Amino acid sequence: MPFGNVTQSPVLGPEAIREALEVITHFGDDNVAFMYTSLVEERIQHPFYTRIARHTRRLHAMKDILSDVISSELEHARRNAKTGVITEHSSEDAITNIQNDARSHSSVVRLVSFLFYRYLSAYRIESNRAFAEIINKTVRDIQRLQKRALEYVADLFVNAEHASRQRILRSGMIAELKNDVEIIGRQSIVSEITRQITPQSKSFTLVSGAAGIGKTAVVCEAIRQGLSKKDFDALVWVKSPRSIFDIGQQIEQMLEVSVMNPEAFRSFTQNLEIIVVLDGAVLSASELKDTIYLLASCHTVMTSQLQYRNMNGFKRIILPDLPKALAIQLAHKLATNAGAEEGDIADAAARWAYDNAGGNPGQLQDFVRQYILDGELIITNNMLARLLPRNDQAARQALITICIVGSQGLYKDELDSLDSLIDRQIIQFMVATSLVVYRKHRYYVEDSIIKLITSQIQAEEQQREVGEIIQQVANNLPTMKHHLQLMVADNLVSHRWRSNPFWDAPEFLLRYHTLARHSKAYDVWLDALLEITDSEINMEGHIYTTLAYVLRKLEKFTAAQSAAEFAIQSCGRNGNFIGMGWGMAESGAAHLATGAFEKASEMLQRSLEIAQRTNATELLDFVHSLFAELFFALGDLDAAAEHLAVIPTSWPMLLLQCDILIKLKRWNEAQSTLRLLDNYDDDNRAGANRQLGDVLILKGHFYFAQRSYSVAASYYRIASERFTLAQQFVRHARAITNTASCYLHDARKRNEGLRMLIENAKQQQMLDDAVGLAVTLSNLEHGRRLAERDGTEALDDQFGDL
Repeated sequence: MPFGNVTQSPVLGPEAIREALEVITHFGDDNVAFMYTSLVEERIQHPFYTRIARHTRRLHAMKDILSDVISSELEHARRNAKTGVITEHSSEDAITNIQNDARSHSSVVRLVSFLFYRYLSAYRIESNRAFAEIINKTVRDIQRLQKRALEYVADLFVNAEHASRQRILRSGMIAELKNDVEIIGRQSIVSEITRQITPQSKSFTLVSGAAGIGKTAVVCEAIRQGLSKKDFDALVWVKSPRSIFDIGQQIEQMLEVSVMNPEAFRSFTQNLEIIVVLDGAVLSASELKDTIYLLASCHTVMTSQLQYRNMNGFKRIILPDLPKALAIQLAHKLATNAGAEEGDIADAAARWAYDNAGGNPGQLQDFVRQYILDGELIITNNMLARLLPRNDQAARQALITICIVGSQGLYKDELDSLDSLIDRQIIQFMVATSLVVYRKHRYYVEDSIIKLITSQIQAEEQQREVGEIIQQVANNLPTMKHHLQLMVADNLVSHRWRSNPFWDAPEFLLRYHTLARHSKAYDVWLDALLEITDSEINMEGHIYTTLAYVLRKLEKFTAAQSAAEFAIQSCGRNGNFIGMGWGMAESGAAHLATGAFEKASEMLQRSLEIAQRTNATELLDFVHSLFAELFFALGDLDAAAEHLAVIPTSWPMLLLQCDILIKLKRWNEAQSTLRLLDNYDDDNRAGANRQLGDVLILKGHFYFAQRSYSVAASYYRIASERFTLAQQFVRHARAITNTASCYLHDARKRNEGLRMLIENAKQQQMLDDAVGLAVTLSNLEHGRRLAERDGTEALDDQFGDL
C-alpha cells in the first residue's frame, strides 16, 4: 500500500476475527473494526443490503462474509480430505459432522470446522465447554484449537481484504477514464502502451499524433487492460497541462502530495504503483525533461500533438491515420451509431467522410455528423423523436428534467416536488420504451441520452426548446427538496448544461450560488464561478464569498483569501453588510486553515458582530462553527463546546463535537455522537472513503482515550486504508502515526511501533506535512523513552537528521 510494508500487523488479525465472530453470535449493537473493512464496504453496495438500516447493514454484511469465507473453506478442505459429511436436518446431524471432522487427518478440516460450528452454523455450539464434550476433549484443548483456527482463517481474510481493496481501487480508477469506446485498428498500439505501464519498472511513454487521431481513446483502453493485469495504487489524470507547474498543481490536488521538492516526491512515489496521464500536454523541451525526471517513479503516459523528435529518455508511440478499409469501417459504425440506417445511407456517409477526412478518427466523426446534418437524414433531435410521441411537449419536458437531475436519478417519492414538470404516466411510458431506466427504486437516464439532449450540433430550434425547459426546471428549484436542489444545481452549473444559450445561466448562478456551500462538486462550481466573475456582467460582491468558499475547499488558500478580500471591499461599497460578514468569515476560515490564528480570530470577531447586528442566522451559525474549530485548535475545549452548542446539527459539527466530548472524557455522550455519525443520513457523504475514515479515526480516539489500545489500533489501521482508497495520503500517514502510538503502549509491539514511526516520519517529510510530522516525532521520542525505561531492545537510529 502507499508506504510499502510499514507494519507487519494486518488489520484482520486473529483477535479481530474473534471479536467479529463473537459479535454476530448475539447480534448486539456492538462496534468492531471488521465492520469497516473493504470487504464489508464492498458487500453493502449490493441492493440486498440497501433495505436494511445503515448500522445493522454492516452487521449483516459482516456475518455473511464470515459465513461465506469460513463455510467455503470448510467445504473445500472436506473435499480434499475426503471427509464424510451428512446433510444436516437437526442438531444431532450437526454433532455427527462435528465428530467426523474432529477425527479427520486434515488439520484444516479440524480447525475450520470448529469455527463454523462454534459460531456460524444454524446448529452452533454455545460454548467451548459444550464443544469439548462433543469431541471428548478438555476445555484447554479447545482453547488451543480455537487459537490455531483463528490464526489460520486470519490469513484467509487478510488475502480477501487485500483483493477487495484492489477491486475498489480498480473500479474507482476505471470510473475516472473517458467513456468506453470501441477501438478499431489500434489493438497493437493499445497492447504496446499496456506493456509499458504494467512491468515493475517505471516508464515514460509519449503517445503523439494529430488532433482527433485517437490518442486519449487508446490510452484509456490500454489502462483498462493494464488494470486487469496488475494492482495499482492510484490513477492521476492531468488535463491539458501547459507547464510543469500545471502538472504539479493537479497532482497535489488529487494526491495530497507536495511536488515542490522533486527528490522528495520521487522518493515518496517509488514504493507506489501510480499511473499518471498527461493528456493533451504542451510542454517545452526543457519542461518535458524536468517532467520525466519528476515522474521517474510513476508509470507515466503523455499524449501530445508534439513529437519531440530530438529528445530521448522515453518510449515514443506515433499514431498514424487508419488505413482506408479500417477508416471506412469506423465511419460506417459512427454513421449507424448516429442514427443512419444500415445500407446505402450509412455506406454513403462512410465513403463521403473518408473522402474528406482520410483516416483520422476524430475528423471522420465530424464529417459523418456533417453529412447526416447536411443531408437532412437525421439530426440529434430526430433520434429522440422516433422514441417519443409526436409533438409531445410534456414527454420532452419530463425526459429533459430527469436528464438534468443526473446519474443519481429520482426516487418515486421525489417526483412529488416535480409534479409541474413530470407526469407520472409519461414516466411509465418512457420506461417501457427504454428512454428512462427504472432500477433500484430510481428513475434515471443513460449518459448517451443526456449527450443527445445537450449536443451542440442540434439545430437552433431544438437547442431553444431544450433551453426553455432548462429554464422551467431552474424556476422550479425553490419547490424541490434540499438534496434534489443540490443535484439539479450541480448539474445546471456544469458546462454541459450552462453552455445552452437559450436559458439564463448567469442569472441562475447569481441567484443560487450559495448552494455551492452544500455541494461536493467543487470543481464544477469553481469553473462556473470563475467564468461568470471573469465576464463583463456586473457582479454583486456576495458571489465572491462563495468563490472564496469553493477555493478554500479545494485548498487554494491564497486565492480564497484574495476572493474574500474582494468580497469585503465590493460589498462594503454597495452597503451589503451581510455580504461583508460572509467575506470576513471566509477570510477568517482561510487564515484558520493556514494556522494564522490571530488573524482568523480578528476576522471572525468582526463577522460575528455583523451577523448579530443584522440577525443573519445562517452567517451566525457559520461563524460559530469556525470559532469552534479555532478554539479546538487552540486547546480551549470548553469554549469550542460553547460555540458548537448554539448551531444546528451537521456532519462537520458532529465530527468536531465528538472529538471534544472524547477529550473531555464524556464517554456516554461521545458514544451517542458516534452512533449518530454511523447513521447520519447525508447523500453527499454516503460511501465516501474520506468521511468514513474520519469516523473511524474518532472511534480510534474513543478507545485510545480509555486505554483500549488494541481496539483503537484496529480502527486507526482501517481508517488509514479508507484514506488510501480516497487517495488522501496525508491523512493516511497521520492514521499510521495513530496506529503506531497504540503499539507503543504494548511492550510486545513497541519495537514495531517505533519502526512504523521512523518509516512514517520519512514519508511525512516527503509529503511536506509539518503538522503530521511534528506529532510523529513527538510519539517517536515518547516511544524511545518508554523503551529505555522498560529495557526494550534498542533500535538502530535509522532515521538520521530530522
